[in-house]
Amino acid sequence: MVDINKEVKMCILKDYYGNLLTDRQKEIFSKFWEEDWSLFEIAEELNISRQAVHDSLIKTEKLLTDMEEKCGFVKRDENLKNNVQTLMSKIDGMTQSEIKENLKNIINNLQGE
Repeated sequence: MVDINKEVKMCILKDYYGNLLTDRQKEIFSKFWEEDWSLFEIAEELNISRQAVHDSLIKTEKLLTDMEEKCGFVKRDENLKNNVQTLMSKIDGMTQSEIKENLKNIINNLQGE
């Protein structure tokens, strides 16, 4: 059984960094994480060993997580979303200058990362 949190994380990482994968890595990744195929089913379909499928998945997961550690695009976007949601939740009680200041801070945080 696949951990749903890991599944979501892997699919998000693929959305951000998937273009760095080979076509074969994309195919194996997609069948396993997005289409819920077993290692056996993938191996049979692609005429390779289960070990080759497993190794490809491990290598792909490592590549995707390494790219996030180096680039941090997912983390940056999550922080941006949280900052905007926080601003939206309190915007009704703010003056226009406070809103502008908060937006300036959000932009500065993006540029400083």
